[in-house]
Amino acid sequence: MLNSFGSQYLRVVVRLVEFSARAAKGLVTIVLLLTAVFLYYTATYLSLDTDLSKMLDPQLRFRQLEADMRKAFPQFSDLIVVVIDGDSADNANAASQKLMARLKQEKTTLESIYDPEQTSFFSQNGLLYPDKIELLQLSDHLTEAAPFLGTLAQDPSLRGLFTVLGRALDENLSADYRVRLKTMLDSISGIAEALSAGRQVKQSWRGQFIEGTLAQGNDRRHFILIKPKFDYSSMQPGHEGINTVRRVAQELQLDPQHGVRVRLTGEVPIQDEELGSVERGASTAVILSTLLVCLILVVGLRSARLVVAILITLFVGLIWTAAFTTFAIGHLNLISVTFAVLFIGLGVDFGIQFGMRYKEELHRTKNYDLALSEAANGAGGMLTLAALAAAISFFSFTFTSYRGLAELGVISGVSMFIALIFNLTLLPALLKLMPVDMESKLPKSSVLTRLRFPVRRHRKRILGVAALAAVVSLVLLSQVRFDFNPLNMKDPNTESVATFLDLLNDPNTTPYTIDVLTANLNEAKEVAAKVEKLPLVDKALTLASFVPDDQDEKLAIVADMALVLQPLVTPARVAAPSTQEEFRAVEQFQKKLQEAGGENPDSAFAASMKRLANALEKLKSVPGWPDQALQQLRDGVVGDLPQNLANLRKLLQPQHIELKDVPQDLRERYVAADGRARVEVFPKINITDNKELRRFVYEVQKVVPQAIGTPVALVEGGDTVVRACLQASVIALCAALILLLLVLQSVSGAFQVLLPLFLAMAMTAASSVILNLPLNLANIIALPLLLGLGIAFGIYLVMRKRSGLDVEHLFRSSTPRAVLFSALTIVVSFGSLAFSEHRGLAGMGLLLTLALSFTLLCTLVVLPAVMSATEDKR
Repeated sequence: MLNSFGSQYLRVVVRLVEFSARAAKGLVTIVLLLTAVFLYYTATYLSLDTDLSKMLDPQLRFRQLEADMRKAFPQFSDLIVVVIDGDSADNANAASQKLMARLKQEKTTLESIYDPEQTSFFSQNGLLYPDKIELLQLSDHLTEAAPFLGTLAQDPSLRGLFTVLGRALDENLSADYRVRLKTMLDSISGIAEALSAGRQVKQSWRGQFIEGTLAQGNDRRHFILIKPKFDYSSMQPGHEGINTVRRVAQELQLDPQHGVRVRLTGEVPIQDEELGSVERGASTAVILSTLLVCLILVVGLRSARLVVAILITLFVGLIWTAAFTTFAIGHLNLISVTFAVLFIGLGVDFGIQFGMRYKEELHRTKNYDLALSEAANGAGGMLTLAALAAAISFFSFTFTSYRGLAELGVISGVSMFIALIFNLTLLPALLKLMPVDMESKLPKSSVLTRLRFPVRRHRKRILGVAALAAVVSLVLLSQVRFDFNPLNMKDPNTESVATFLDLLNDPNTTPYTIDVLTANLNEAKEVAAKVEKLPLVDKALTLASFVPDDQDEKLAIVADMALVLQPLVTPARVAAPSTQEEFRAVEQFQKKLQEAGGENPDSAFAASMKRLANALEKLKSVPGWPDQALQQLRDGVVGDLPQNLANLRKLLQPQHIELKDVPQDLRERYVAADGRARVEVFPKINITDNKELRRFVYEVQKVVPQAIGTPVALVEGGDTVVRACLQASVIALCAALILLLLVLQSVSGAFQVLLPLFLAMAMTAASSVILNLPLNLANIIALPLLLGLGIAFGIYLVMRKRSGLDVEHLFRSSTPRAVLFSALTIVVSFGSLAFSEHRGLAGMGLLLTLALSFTLLCTLVVLPAVMSATEDKR
């Protein structure tokens, strides 16, 4: 029954080819006109959806948890994180405030601006958050510095500074205070030396006697969180917002030349840079693969007309596939956008198979029409079975939860039938209109011709080596790694990724925190208390975390500090000194340094005094002394001291904090509008390593199964992709096996097709271990795709041999040559991705190139050896 169906199908294919040749002009005209219409339709309506959140099935549990969190706290998604580093704490703080003020005016491209440091709130109440021991140590430190700070508060000038420093040199200072004084002397020396060299440097007063009072953690680093407005029709939807931030920072001269570095990271900049590299990489791959495919076609077919006919057929099929995508799906995602590269490689395979068979029959029959009919009769069944096998491989993805890959599966699966139809209709019509030179012969592939003898002679050795390779590959399979972290597919040298990694290494700024959504704040506090007991958890924050503990005791300590530092509460009353007064103050202080330094010239402290005295002396020789030079010295040394003193005065006046006193925008980050509360869990370990990241996630999930956040999404998403690809592989294998058994009606034939395929897959997996090329979210598609591609190659050889040829005559036919050149076109198509600047695409291209190379080797060497061994048994 199947043989009868196959015969009838081949007759239909032959008639279709013959009809296409007879109606060549009309068929080509209609197809090209429709192609033009479809090209316009596609260009007008096909969009690119770059929203990565849609790449996985929204019904997955962790995706539903993500959706709940996003709905409750939408301000956490799609952010630009601006990281501001200054050469001093003052510079960083000033730059942050200026940038934030300006960005709030950019309402066209920026939706919202958030200050995560809550400067206004913590600038008054910041002393209530350190524990009591730290607060008492700070009180002792400021009490010792009270005379110094009191004098500066009254006279924040060079006169006031050098006067109080001169007095300090006469005092019997504690060791700690002496170290701090030495640090200040060295800082002033550096400023004076820089001025002598023509550079302007400012001193950070946060790093001197009032260190630790104005900021926690790294006070030279500040953050701004920005939610931009998106254009999802663009390949880089957040690009305008990113450009706005960069433009404003440039206009404000926030650059290293002015002591500030502004960097952008976060989801939006990382995606923006990645999408840009994907776009450039995909474009490069399409152009490169097209050129290489053309070169291989010219070398392999030796007929310009045949090459042109195949390329026209390829282009038309590509446009029709894009039109189908526009109609059926309406958009491309970041994975399905690579369908063009896949189609160029796979679509041209059918053209090569038909074209080489046509030239073979033309050389034999010397009749164009008869050659087309014979080519259709000989290649039609193989092409159809190959198209079915490849389509099955692609369609297998549609049943998985990896939606991005499922859409690629639908597009590529349908494209196989489009390619098949056009190679059985449009290609024959074009060959009819552009007849190939009848005397043109197929190139003699000396390699393939000579290969038939070693394969037969050394078939046992070949099969032995293949068996050994299979055993080694199976042993290495247990060491195959899957890297679920997409960050490792990105270029670590780009600003956004480098900054992200910088933040990731600091437990206080790590973006990899886990979130837990609870019914209310009380439940959030209970969850936080349980989670904080876990060994891998550093801390768990809720809204209640911003209500300080032991407030009454801390308020009393701060009140005592304010009493001692009362002069700081009173604004300066001394009139600003004249230039001449400051000049005299410099002279007197320089003399004091020289006298004090001479008493103990060998000490490090004396060396610092001598250095400063020399720096002040050298400063007198610069142009503009004393007026301009003193002004620059004042700006560098005194700097923002008055503002810092004002901030300190504010810190000494905290208020008792209750939940209702927490700023609204900070409250909204922990309690949603519907009353649900968020717990933010910080890791204690460095989770840049995937194993540690997985440990952190699993440990928290054991206590709180509803935990979500970037770490959970990475682990769960990676597991989903692996399951999807394994599921697709099993489906494709079972469906392909059934197809082969039905069509070939031979277990041996099906075994011959699948054996080299399995060997190639095992060798590919082993190579990933040897080359330290772990599977990832991009290149994992190589293994299930090989099912369709490898089966197609095997089908060509097995079916041609079943037509009555032995192995020796099989190698003399056009089929092995067609397999060789088809494989080369596919290899260069996928291999072109290896030259992409996008690491994910490049890795995918490299692994696919290895996989296809192994497939070609197994098809042209191992499979003929198996066939030859089978012949001997018969």
